[in-house]
This record gives sequence, structure tokens and C-alpha cells, in this order.
Amino acid sequence: METLLQDIRFAGRVLKKSPGFAAAAALTIALGIGATTTIFSTVNAVLLRPPPGIHDADELVRVYRIAEDGSSYNSVSYPSFEQYRDADIGLSNLAGMALTAATVGGGSEDPEFTFGLLVTHNFFDMLGVRPAVGRLFVPEDDESSRANLVAVLSHAATIQNGTRRQTR
Repeated sequence: METLLQDIRFAGRVLKKSPGFAAAAALTIALGIGATTTIFSTVNAVLLRPPPGIHDADELVRVYRIAEDGSSYNSVSYPSFEQYRDADIGLSNLAGMALTAATVGGGSEDPEFTFGLLVTHNFFDMLGVRPAVGRLFVPEDDESSRANLVAVLSHAATIQNGTRRQTR
């Protein structure tokens, strides 16, 4: 303990002799702490915490199929999803989703390329999310032979260039 106190006194004398170096060291430490705090706060808010409005987010899991050699994770096909959904595998609910690309618009508007999710009818119920306007999916919407396809748009999807866009 005596050695530690001697080292602290010596460091104080050296820093007192060169105040420019002391200020630069203190500024560097302060910037490092500030940057680390900012980065952690952002990562914590964006990646580590569930999105707001998701019910029981800590109970959600994602199901993948693993290659036989263990080298990659693959999505599950819809027929396999149906088998998992119908089997008793210990999950209280199972919803399917797949990323897809789509073209929106046409007619008098220029078509716009966007990404979306193809989801099963129970996707939003499983998340505990309710629509602000309109309805969500019903079981009949899962049928691929439907003549009228159904979509759920986010609030961000209805805004284009700062003006409200008509959605069909």
C-alpha cells in the first residue's frame, strides 16, 4: 500500500511539471470513455433490447435447419415449416417468415423496388402486435391460391419524400 501511495505522489509531481501533457492525457481518457459509452448505448438499444411493442420477446426463438456437415444454417422450406407446425415439438406457437423482394407501384407512378417479409397468418399475433389501421392476416390468407393477395404495410412504407402516399 505504501508503494502505491508513493507512485501516486510521483505521478502527481510529474503531471504538475508538464500540465500540457496532463491535459492531453485527461482529454484522451475522457474522449475514450465518451466514445465507449456512446457505442455501447447504441448497441444496447439497437441490438440487445427487443423492439418496442413486442410481447414476451425473451420467449421468441428462431428455427433454422443446419447442414449435415454443420457448415451453414439454412431457412426451412414451407412444407417443412408445416410439418414442424403440425408436430408436437414443444413450441407454443410457430410462425414462418421469408425475406423477399417486390416491386410496388405502377400505373401513373414509377414502380419502386423494395424488400419485405412473407409471413404466415399468425406472425403478428405471436409478436403481440396490433395494427394501427385495418386488419392483420387471417388463416385464409395463408392459402397460395387466393386471387387477392393481402399485405401489411408499416407506417414508414406509406411515407415517400416527406409526403403521405396513397396505398392500395
